[in-house]
Amino acid sequence: MSTVNANPDSLRALRTDIDRTQKEIKAAIARTRGALQRAQWRDVMKDKFERELEVTLRSLSAFEQNAELLKSHLDQKARELDRFLGR
Repeated sequence: MSTVNANPDSLRALRTDIDRTQKEIKAAIARTRGALQRAQWRDVMKDKFERELEVTLRSLSAFEQNAELLKSHLDQKARELDRFLGR
């Protein structure tokens, strides 16, 4: 006999949390880039800082992009569990 070791509602809640985090990261990246552009800072160190910051922001962007795959996987698993549980 098969058993279910996951709750589809908790998977949907996790999906919602990932979605919220994804949006927060996207907004934080935009705020940070905007703040850097508004900063009254024009020298060689600013250029170096900006390059290093962009590396970090691209890493955050990678999560934002991968989150779509994670959310899709959670949606699919929740649907499968609903069918298995006869919902």
